[in-house]
Amino acid sequence: MKKKQYFLIIAIFFLSCVFQKVAQASFLYEINGGIEDFSKSDFEKSKDYFLDYTKSNPNDEEGFFWLGKAYLKLNQNNLAKENFKKAYELSILDKNFEKIHNSFEKGDTEDYFDMASAYFEEGKYSDADYYADMIIKINPKSSSAYFLKAKIAQIKGEKEKAVEMFNYAVIYNNQLLNTNLAKELGINEIPKMNKKMYMNFIQEAYLEGDIEKVLYFLKDYPEKNNPDIQNFLLDLYLKTQNFQEFDNLYRLVFLNRQENTTTLLLKAKEEKLKNKKDEIIFLKRAYNMNFNNKKTLYALGNYYLNKSDFKNAQKYFENLININDEFYEGYIGLSFSLIKQGNFDLASKYLRKANQLNSKSGEVEFLLGLICFENNELNEAKDYSNQAILKSQNAYYYLLLAKIQLKENNNDIARENLLKAQKLNNSSLIQKEIKELLEKI
Repeated sequence: MKKKQYFLIIAIFFLSCVFQKVAQASFLYEINGGIEDFSKSDFEKSKDYFLDYTKSNPNDEEGFFWLGKAYLKLNQNNLAKENFKKAYELSILDKNFEKIHNSFEKGDTEDYFDMASAYFEEGKYSDADYYADMIIKINPKSSSAYFLKAKIAQIKGEKEKAVEMFNYAVIYNNQLLNTNLAKELGINEIPKMNKKMYMNFIQEAYLEGDIEKVLYFLKDYPEKNNPDIQNFLLDLYLKTQNFQEFDNLYRLVFLNRQENTTTLLLKAKEEKLKNKKDEIIFLKRAYNMNFNNKKTLYALGNYYLNKSDFKNAQKYFENLININDEFYEGYIGLSFSLIKQGNFDLASKYLRKANQLNSKSGEVEFLLGLICFENNELNEAKDYSNQAILKSQNAYYYLLLAKIQLKENNNDIARENLLKAQKLNNSSLIQKEIKELLEKI
């Protein structure tokens, strides 16, 4: 009887898998069949395929996107709009912005533009504006979309907005200066950019990771003497390790007496990057300027950790969590300082709090492993180290695991983990320790 039940369960499981595969194949047939008919300009037939697909897959943006394209070709603009909007909303709900850019290819924005143009010709300007905005979200450099928005604003009598949108359009396509709209708006040359335009270009370049382009626009920014802009520039110079430009700008800020806490922290960071000894001078100046600045306290705590001055590190990390008891990194730094001073019970208390704030990084497990290692509880230390490594491939986690294995005389496995740690972090401090351990094996 039990054998029959067992075989029945297997049969049901097998059939469910088969049905699942058949269903998946059917869905793929629906969308692929629709795309094939669309490419043959049989839009009516493709529409039916996509309708079936969206009923079966109500959360897949791709089906609604293709259904919108089919409706557009059939001149059913309202239905096209409805499905395009659904596709876009699903993409945002999935937080799958990369997929928008990958699946809504360059040619696909032309469909959106056709849609926007169709509504514009019908006099439905709000709908046309909606699709122009959608194009700009996908392609921020679309001169056609900005131009259309300028025309809509001009028709609505919104002259200021029309000029702003037209200026964006001309920056990306100066041939638009020859259009009737340029004459109507009185624009006959590429515009000088205002603060808003500069910031749009700066943000766009920064998101693209084009630091050189960001610096290019910032140099001509109308309010480049603004302390926030100056600090932003200093930070970018550090990111590109352009120390000469950093020093020139810092000197100017210093002479103009515009230093603030952020400026001093950036200068301390530069000193550290250049391996100079004045890092602490600027950190202390930042601290004296504002005793309760979280970034300053955290930077001072880390400075003393790196100097193995764990008592001073503890002091600044304690001040930090007293000001902000949700500062996860503060608890990690404080716990590490206490472990190094042999105060394991108090360190464990703060680690529990850190784990409540963030249980994903592996740092808590690493520090718990360190406590066990210091107490010679090697099995527990090994378990915590492996848990930390599962969460994050961190050189220090592998280093701790290697130390445990060396104590257990597992030299070959320890060597493997030391070599992994060596590849993951090239800082001189950890590299020196790894080298010393490898030489002992």
